[in-house]
Amino acid sequence: MLFERQGDRWSHSVEALDDDAWVTVLESVEGTPSDPWPPSPPLQQLHIESRDGHDVLLLLGMAGQSHWSLAVTAEREALVFDVACRCRAMPEQVGSAYHQPTTEPDVVVEVDSEAGSANCVEFPLQESMRIEANLTAVEPPTTVRWRYTISR
Repeated sequence: MLFERQGDRWSHSVEALDDDAWVTVLESVEGTPSDPWPPSPPLQQLHIESRDGHDVLLLLGMAGQSHWSLAVTAEREALVFDVACRCRAMPEQVGSAYHQPTTEPDVVVEVDSEAGSANCVEFPLQESMRIEANLTAVEPPTTVRWRYTISR
C-alpha cells in the first residue's frame, strides 16, 4: 500500500505481487477542495501508530461540514479499511471510490456488514468500483461508518 500527497489530501493505492513484480491494482479516486461530498474520504493528516507490534495507519480529514477518519490495518494477507464520516448535513454520497488500472492480479473486496451498512458496486466499463455507505436511515448529525477488506 502506498500513500501519496495530492494537493490538500493523501491518496492511496493498493499493490499486489505478480510474478515477482509489484502491480498497482487499485487507486483511490480523490475529489477537489471544493467538493463537499468527494468520491473518497478527503484525508489531510496521516499518522502511523504501533499496536500489538503491528503498524496502524490513521488518517483524518474534512470536507464541507463533515469530518472523516480512516484506520488501515494489515491482517494476514489482507488490508482492512475502517472508515467513518461525521455528517452535519444529509450526505449526497458517502463511500470510497477506486480506479482499477489492471484486473491482473485479481483482488477481492469484501464489505463488513457488521460495521455499518455498505455495499460494493463495480463499474467494469469505467474500470472502477465504489464502496457505498447505506444512507437510508441517516438523520444528521450522525456518524456513518463502513468497513471493507482488500485481499488476493
